[in-house]
Amino acid sequence: MRSLSKLQWTLIFSAIVLVVVLYNLDIIAPNTSKGGQAETQNAETASTLNFEELKSTALKSVPEEVKNNITSLEQKLKEASADQEKESRLALADAYFAYKQFAVAGFYFLEQSEKEANNADLYVKAGDAFRDAYRNSTDSNLTPLLMEKARTSYEKAMKIAPANLDAKTGVATCLVEGSENPMQGITLLREVVQADPENVNANLNLGLFSMKSGQFDKAISRFETVVKKKPSAENYALLAEAFEQSGDKKSAISALTKAKEYVIDPQIVNGIDDYIKTLEK
Repeated sequence: MRSLSKLQWTLIFSAIVLVVVLYNLDIIAPNTSKGGQAETQNAETASTLNFEELKSTALKSVPEEVKNNITSLEQKLKEASADQEKESRLALADAYFAYKQFAVAGFYFLEQSEKEANNADLYVKAGDAFRDAYRNSTDSNLTPLLMEKARTSYEKAMKIAPANLDAKTGVATCLVEGSENPMQGITLLREVVQADPENVNANLNLGLFSMKSGQFDKAISRFETVVKKKPSAENYALLAEAFEQSGDKKSAISALTKAKEYVIDPQIVNGIDDYIKTLEK
């Protein structure tokens, strides 16, 4: 979308930053030197990933009322009995995640995962949080470290539950985005959609990868599958973006109209309406 929509969608949805291009059917392999560089940086900067520093930075990045809420949850975790500890830790992880402090959320999910070493779903949650963290990171030193934590979290989930498609999709996206062997990740994604053609996570990521390479027709197909299975404002916005970029403004407007059904904030609805008007011109 052009500059006007970028401003609007920054207010409406989280930006998803992907350092990939597509290969063959869905994805073109990225420059493998980037993956090697990331892994080298990971080895060189491993000692710089400090949980307490990440928490301190996170609390400085949220409004005061959010900070107070999180601080209260932190205190509850410290005072929690053995029976309450899991609930308190996951509530804290969810709070950090909800306020887009993904790295800290990832650490809390991972901490609980390691206390329940056979819980694949918790490892997937940790992987998702770390993946969102590296995708939104602007720190070139932290990004490869967060990427490695995402991948290892997903790999632990796969080891526990080899058939867990969310874990396999997570590993695949990490390999595509930051390893020397992106084709291995592509193969895993194909295995996921072969096993489950309507898998939301795999189709969402394949659609995002398609957008990056300008293969908008393929992105449309992927996002249509996503909104069929998981309709949401953000997913319809992605579909609208793909339609607009393909030149189909009518379908873009239709997708944006559907997006409004999942939005409560009247200011956001007005923003969508304003953008629809620009498409109608």
